[in-house]
This record gives sequence, C-alpha cells and structure tokens, in this order.
Amino acid sequence: MGEWLWCSRPYASTAKKKSHSRPNGLSTVCGSERVKSIRRNDGRTGLARRYRSQRHISMIRLLVAEDHAVVRVGVTTIVNKQKDMKVIAEAADGAEAVEMYKEHRPDIALLDLRMPVMSGIDAILAIRSEFPAARTIALTSYGGDADIRRALKAGVQAYLTKDLLQNELLTAIRVVHKGETYVPASLASVLSAQAARPDLTPRELQILELVVRGFVNKQIAFSLNLSEFTVKNHMKRLLGKLGVQDRTQAATVAIERGIIHLS
Repeated sequence: MGEWLWCSRPYASTAKKKSHSRPNGLSTVCGSERVKSIRRNDGRTGLARRYRSQRHISMIRLLVAEDHAVVRVGVTTIVNKQKDMKVIAEAADGAEAVEMYKEHRPDIALLDLRMPVMSGIDAILAIRSEFPAARTIALTSYGGDADIRRALKAGVQAYLTKDLLQNELLTAIRVVHKGETYVPASLASVLSAQAARPDLTPRELQILELVVRGFVNKQIAFSLNLSEFTVKNHMKRLLGKLGVQDRTQAATVAIERGIIHLS
C-alpha cells in the first residue's frame, strides 16, 4: 500500500480530497499548497548516486604483448581486477602487437622486449612511427642499463622488470596514463651507477657477441671473414671503450649491462 504525502495546510472538512498517483509509488492529497516531497528510505537514491559516480571513472584501456602465456594471463588478471583499467587486446609476438595496436588504439601498450617475429623494441618503434603519441611500457626480464637506455630511446614511458611487485605495475600504468615517465628506484640506481653505453660500431658489437659466446680471435676472424690482425685491433678498441683489461671482463660487462644477450 502506498504512503500518503499531505499538504502542509489541511483542507476544510467540506473540501473534496483528490488522490493523485505519483511515479515513485507514493500518493498525495493536494490543495493549493506545494507538496513537500518525502523520499522512500529504501536506499535507491544512494545506489543511483554511486552508479552515476562509477560511470564517470576514466577507464584505462591496455594492450598486453607477451609471448609467454602464463605471464600474459597473470598481467591481464591483475589489470582486470582494477576498477579504472581493463585489458582490451593481447598479443603473443611483436608483429601481432603492432596489428593489435592499430586495430584497438589502446591508451597504453605493455610490451615484453624479447618476443618472436618482431622484438618489443622494434614493435614500439613501429607503433610510434605511425602513432607518435602512443604510450608504451616495457616489461622484461632484463635490467641492465643498456637495456633501459635502449628502451627509453625507443620511446617507452616506463621500464619494468618481471620480478616487480603488483602495486608497482599498477602505479606505473597510472603514471604513464597521466603522460609521465616511470622508472622504479631500483632501476634508476642502475642507470645512475653506470655511464651511458659505450658507442660501439656494428662490427665491434659483432665481435663482442662472439667473445661472449667464447670465440677466440682466430674463430672470430674466420666467422666474420677478417684477418686476425684486424680482429686484434677491434678487440683493443673494445676493451678501451668498455673500460676493462681482458676479454673475460669484456664478456661479463656486456652481459651484465645488457649490451649483449645470450638467447
């Protein structure tokens, strides 16, 4: 049975009272006075207010590109549990990441740097060549200063390693969405502790990779179709640029700083 809303001034006893139905289920008896509204105390107004506030939450739309399904599913699950972000597309390699970005235009692309078909770095460069304002985050296993600098140079706004805490991942996403750059304190200290990557020529990088793989000068010369004398000259310049004394130290520095990766 509906409740009754009465005018603030009662009718004379001879006045005929008229009942009018209201859309919210309340009934009123009206005269010339304006009726004061009385709301039901059933919580519907509060629910409506909360619903309206939720509609105004800015949802961060993400693309997750990672070739390891377990990691990709884990990141997607963490993101989708948040009220202000959602994964709208996934990719298993760099080339697919570029296509998914073009199709879905996410607010942020979260990419692994080591993926098949096309690397994360190449995918970021391809995306930014067509969409210069694209916001990207690197998520990788590599934390060397050369890796970080390479990614930042490609245009990423955040660099994260896969051993990070869940809260740090979410913080990075929200910071990048605001248009800012995010590098965790642990990785920032790596950058500050090391000078910029030495400016190695393509030939020096080839030789350094073979040194890391354990090749001696004679094997390097044969592999690259060079004379041993030329290889020795390259090695001398390499040691100087890396600031080390021998080839063992050169290999160690190359791996630790991310100059060379062993697949």
